[in-house]
Amino acid sequence: MATCPNCGKQVSEKDELCPDCGYRLIDTKTVEATKPVETSAPVKDIPKELQKYLYEDEVVEAQFELKDCFVYATNHRLFIFRGYMHVSSVEYRIQDLRYKHVSSVEYGLKKYYSLIVGGLILILFSFLMNNLLPKMPSDLMILLVFVGVLLVIVGLIYKKERLLIHVVGLKPVEIEGSRKNLDSLMKIIRVKP
Repeated sequence: MATCPNCGKQVSEKDELCPDCGYRLIDTKTVEATKPVETSAPVKDIPKELQKYLYEDEVVEAQFELKDCFVYATNHRLFIFRGYMHVSSVEYRIQDLRYKHVSSVEYGLKKYYSLIVGGLILILFSFLMNNLLPKMPSDLMILLVFVGVLLVIVGLIYKKERLLIHVVGLKPVEIEGSRKNLDSLMKIIRVKP
């Protein structure tokens, strides 16, 4: 058994991808043998971190700058870059998803039930406090009810648009972004074999 250098989980030495985080498991000999590829794709500014993973026949066909990540779609797979800011540097987590391993793609809306529940609790709390403390200022009760109703309304209206990419052997990969970008990305994934 080997250890994934990205997440530290135990992986089989035969695995090409880490089953937990999707990190491409390759030894240093393979990295040295695979030279960076200059691509003639319409995508500009391909990061050096990505170029070292491209195969010689691989072309970056599309790039998406989404809310929480950058996605690069090649003719063979997707690369998802998630950046993390540290005090002295920026660190990336790269997920390498081959199209043949994608079992399904799901578009959905993520609702904020916690805001709805919090608003209802605040409204209930204000009425409970009004009954227990008869001298409670009516302005305070009105304010608490108003804030509670506002939280419920925001929870019902505000939704995050997301794409869930289900990959064999991995947890679903969640990507947030605009409807237009997510639709384009979904079309690319569905067209590939």
